[in-house]
Amino acid sequence: MGFLDFYKISGPSARKVDSDSVDRTWRKKRFQAFLAGTFAYALYYVCRLSMGVMKQPLIDAGLLSATQLGIVGACLYWCYAVGKFVNGFLADGSNIKRFMATGLIISVAMNLCMGVLGASAAAGAIPSSALFICFAVMWGINGWAQSMGAPPAIIALSRWFPLKIRGTYYGFFSASHNIGEGLSFIFVGSLVAFAGWKWGFFGAALAGALGVLLILFWLHDTPESQGLPSIEELSGEKTEGEKKSSSEDTRAIQRAVLRNPGVWILALSSAFMYMSRYAINEWGVIFLQEAKDYSLAEASTIIGINPIFGIIGTVVSGWLSDVLFRGDRRYPAFAAGILESLALALFLFGGPAKWVNVLALRNCHRRAHQFHRRTYGRGSRSEKGHGCSPGCGRPGLIRRCRHTECSDRPPAGQGGYDRVRKRRNGTQFHLRILVLARRRSHILPPPCSQLGQKGEGKLTGASKNLVYL
Repeated sequence: MGFLDFYKISGPSARKVDSDSVDRTWRKKRFQAFLAGTFAYALYYVCRLSMGVMKQPLIDAGLLSATQLGIVGACLYWCYAVGKFVNGFLADGSNIKRFMATGLIISVAMNLCMGVLGASAAAGAIPSSALFICFAVMWGINGWAQSMGAPPAIIALSRWFPLKIRGTYYGFFSASHNIGEGLSFIFVGSLVAFAGWKWGFFGAALAGALGVLLILFWLHDTPESQGLPSIEELSGEKTEGEKKSSSEDTRAIQRAVLRNPGVWILALSSAFMYMSRYAINEWGVIFLQEAKDYSLAEASTIIGINPIFGIIGTVVSGWLSDVLFRGDRRYPAFAAGILESLALALFLFGGPAKWVNVLALRNCHRRAHQFHRRTYGRGSRSEKGHGCSPGCGRPGLIRRCRHTECSDRPPAGQGGYDRVRKRRNGTQFHLRILVLARRRSHILPPPCSQLGQKGEGKLTGASKNLVYL
């Protein structure tokens, strides 16, 4: 078996599950895959954000300056961004168990090595200049490894869950970011406060090792590899005459996503959103320590509140935009962005009182982030329509046009639209994460004429790359 063959998607198992046990086995395996993907990705975050709570101790020890720590952090995020671009494509046809486990193993190794190097530097065995170079290289490698986490976790949902419940489970999966950030600041922060900064790296590595075990035991590649039928057959969503998508179809979708101007235009918008997010994650603890005279434990707890309220915001943002704004995500996203700016100003200039900083982080970037991503993923009930006919206000980019006047709409259960709609892969997700993009629903909506008819073959790129969950 070659290196590339090791990461290829698993073939069907020769040992089939008994027909009487198919449904029970499927439900068990898919829930295991969901738990493994969600919590393992949360532990990915612990290995990514461990440096955020160790900045002040490293500076106090005289090992690195704030400027050097900023450069080290930048190495991670630049490698992470490029890695999202590459690994999002590679994961589409990969064995997700091996792919995701490999990334976390590398991340664990980098945290361990940095802990050992830091301890050696503290003992005087390594000069600070050499430590800085080693940290920059290893943290960059960690950034690339981190980009191997989300693609397989997202693809697991597409391979194991039917369309009717996939969005629900994706919503639960979204909490993995918040869980991981909360663990990073509370668990790693407490460890550093009581045992020293070196144990921050070691603790993160331990958490990552637990994630690797979750992946190896519970994250399953495909239903077919477990002796089950395909997800389309299991869920009853397979249409007669439907053909399996080829690798050429996948590459065509990927090229179409790259050519879509809406992705790149809104990438810049969401990139600014993420600047505030990672500014808080990476520098919030040291800011509270230096500017507001908090202890490490206090600062870590305050910053840890942010992702906890983020879990609540994930749920509330969807309810508000669905019920209060009737599915139009633009206005709540805009309002949340303003609230985020005010919250950041309160955090920076509001004084040292704990309730002020808790209030600021409670209203910080999470709501804006969730509204922005839901604007991308759910669509809008815009009166501008989607181009199929004058006045059509189809509610959302990912839903079938229900207007009878749209004569080119494919019948239910037929056509390329349904076929592509079932191809939930990591390409579109990681294109937007690459540049931290969330496309607004009123930009480049697909006309019904692009949805295709049964037997027509491939769809145009515009309708393919707008389909996700």
